[in-house]
Amino acid sequence: MRRQITFLTVLLAFIALFSLTGCIFSPDDDTGPPPGNEPPEYDPPYTKEQVLTNLKIAYEEMDINGYRDCLHPDYKFLFIPEEGDQLGIPNGYFERAEDLEVMERTFSGNSHTTEEGTQPGLQSISISGWDIAGVWQQESANHPYFPGAYRALYNIYMMYSEIGGEHTLTIESEQLFYVEPVEELQDDGTTRTHWYIIGQQDILSE
Repeated sequence: MRRQITFLTVLLAFIALFSLTGCIFSPDDDTGPPPGNEPPEYDPPYTKEQVLTNLKIAYEEMDINGYRDCLHPDYKFLFIPEEGDQLGIPNGYFERAEDLEVMERTFSGNSHTTEEGTQPGLQSISISGWDIAGVWQQESANHPYFPGAYRALYNIYMMYSEIGGEHTLTIESEQLFYVEPVEELQDDGTTRTHWYIIGQQDILSE
């Protein structure tokens, strides 16, 4: 069976599971694929584009450590306002810790429990579209969440395949990504700019 969903729908599904069971995975439910022998390779995020490429790799490899490394300490995921209000999400966004909790459980491959019983975890994530639309633009100093950050719109098409192959979840979405530069010390004592994702915003496609 094939279902078309957005980034937001995926997150809302996991929020619902949190409210039902508190901790949706147990150690005995580790039905996901074993971890790979070698961690994925990431190039240093010396450009805006590279940190988004690294995020794509982290999704494809279901690598929570690589995903975490892409996020700025002040990262926020902004929900569509109507959905955030409906669910009573404070301020209409997830902060970094909340987002990482959801994604760690998503990437784990573990089964989870709902009111309908035990559901399979994710086996793989494949991405066939991860394309910037337009150019990077800098936000004003008055932006309510990311003042002075750079933003770009990305068109994303990815497929989540559940263990057993019975279900696939197709995500076709527009996402706004916001990035910020951070000057970091190098081994030779010099500094160099690294880019981190400080925000992601779900967009309603028409």
